[in-house]
Amino acid sequence: MFIQNARLERTGILIQKKFIPFIVAGCALLLLLVSFAPNSSWFLWTKILLIILFGAILYWLFAQEAPQMEAHTGEARSEDQEPEENLLRLQNLDNEQAIEALFEEYLKTALPLIQQVLVADTVAFVFVNYPRRRFHLRHWVSKYPQAVVNNKHLPMENNLLTLILKNRKGVVEPDLPDNFRLLPYYRQELETKPRSFLGAPVYFNNHIVGLLCCDSRARESFGEDDLKILQQMAALISLQLAASNKLYEYEAENWISSVLYRFSREVLAVQDEEELVRFVGRFCKEVFKANRVAVCQRTPQGKARIVFLGGDFPQLSEGQEFPLTEGIVGWVFRKNQSLRVEDFASRDHYIARFHASEEPARAYRSLLTVPVTVGKTVQNVILLESFAPGSFQEMHKQVLETMANLVALVRQKLHSAARRSAARKAAGEAGEDQAQLNLEFGAMGMDRET
Repeated sequence: MFIQNARLERTGILIQKKFIPFIVAGCALLLLLVSFAPNSSWFLWTKILLIILFGAILYWLFAQEAPQMEAHTGEARSEDQEPEENLLRLQNLDNEQAIEALFEEYLKTALPLIQQVLVADTVAFVFVNYPRRRFHLRHWVSKYPQAVVNNKHLPMENNLLTLILKNRKGVVEPDLPDNFRLLPYYRQELETKPRSFLGAPVYFNNHIVGLLCCDSRARESFGEDDLKILQQMAALISLQLAASNKLYEYEAENWISSVLYRFSREVLAVQDEEELVRFVGRFCKEVFKANRVAVCQRTPQGKARIVFLGGDFPQLSEGQEFPLTEGIVGWVFRKNQSLRVEDFASRDHYIARFHASEEPARAYRSLLTVPVTVGKTVQNVILLESFAPGSFQEMHKQVLETMANLVALVRQKLHSAARRSAARKAAGEAGEDQAQLNLEFGAMGMDRET
């Protein structure tokens, strides 16, 4: 819109510029006619004043026209460069964040357009969370923003959204009853209820992954033609989801390959077990962007010892031991299973990481922990935590498990090398002792002969 206004104003300036030759020609014609007047003193002063006035008009026209053209051209150029600036801003984000931001920008553009075309009060796009049986309010625009709920998670109860999901087709409701539960994205204490509704499913790989909804406080606001328009917009969102998913898969494959290649190359250069533990801790904190990382090791006494800490761990220190019967890390040691928690905020009580008496760290919302297994025994556990919920996906879990397998192999290699070194050292010491005995026996024999 701003670009169009700039272009219209610029067009007006160009039209005004076309009249300049006519103004100049009119003034020249006027001067020509006045030149035929008698050369008396009065006509002479008139000619001089007209020439001065003519020059002043020309100077004013050109002085006004030049900066206006420059200003409007610069304004239009800055408007045209906004998409480029957005792209540069997105390039500074991580791959996953950039893909998410691109989809967010698409929704910010599409939903107001739907609201304007269908003359709707509220347009909402929700994702369907099948495992947890609820909807996730992804994005919305409304003429009454104070009426929309703050909670992003909507119940999957008997409402119009579940009706679309059940019938797998669009729904048109021209006359809604006074029931706020029909639209769960509205607050319960609404004074003015929505009276008409329009909704369509959003498909991805032949599965309904989301719903596109519109409503209005006027009765009979939507019809079948409006439903066709909404279904076409839902199809465009499906295409955007498919494109984002392909881009995400491509970027994810590149990220996985890069991380595993770098880790396998650097971990093989480690020379001892203590260096191995610290390398793994630092590498995981950097690559997975975890706010804190811990690496623990089994002790011969049947406990676990913290061998690396990266981040804020109140009342914990490297070298501290804890039992395997308390906390998440002990559970991983016992069960030999990885664990991924998307959001601890959904839990009623705090779950200890190491031991029951530790200070609660409720600021850390998501967690990923993986065992390092040698044979059938868990020798180490890697723990990652983040302030943001959902920071660790299934992809991160698989990558960390692969890294743990490599760590187990390197650990075995280091132990084998240490045993061989000890055996060679012992053999060398035994050889030196035998040589010393031979020398002593030889000296004793020489003394007896003497």
